[in-house]
Amino acid sequence: PSFDDWVSRHQLLMPFAFAVLVVAGIRSLAALVGSKIANGVAGALIVSMALISATSQIGLIVDWKKQEQLVAAIAAHPDIAEADTIVFYDAAGQWNWDAREYRFYEYTAFVRDAFGGQSRFAGVSLDVDRATAGTLSPITVNPEMYGVSEWNPDGSVIYVTILRVGGVSTWDLVRGEQSIVLDVTDRPSS
Repeated sequence: PSFDDWVSRHQLLMPFAFAVLVVAGIRSLAALVGSKIANGVAGALIVSMALISATSQIGLIVDWKKQEQLVAAIAAHPDIAEADTIVFYDAAGQWNWDAREYRFYEYTAFVRDAFGGQSRFAGVSLDVDRATAGTLSPITVNPEMYGVSEWNPDGSVIYVTILRVGGVSTWDLVRGEQSIVLDVTDRPSS
């Protein structure tokens, strides 16, 4: 498990283990240097952890708001509805929580939310190349779970670049103002 990204269900246990270690460390510190200093360190840790938590929550909200706008923007493009394979490039990645990149199943879910069905595959270029070659193992093992059970690539590929609207801030996005647009083309962007 890791504190970064979503890699394992076991990372749910990490904050508890970290808290136990911090409490043990503060108690040890109190025994060594006295309770006043230990209480000051504990107070500083509480404040810093609260700020880290608030920052993470704001980052998650920003990512969620971007995803909502992305699904709406996808639904507004009939060219995307006609394609069976969609290649995404995210030029507005600064609004993704913790600088993460969306996975192919997230892009596929965005497209499915916009149009329904399981007949489209979406992802970044590498994932699309692997999927069309049959080497992206998750979708060959369980295509229904990844929302592509009806996907049959016929060569109708569309390229979508997610762009940030000029002059908008993160708070504009959180307030629901239009903050992203899509550049949709039938050729890869250079």
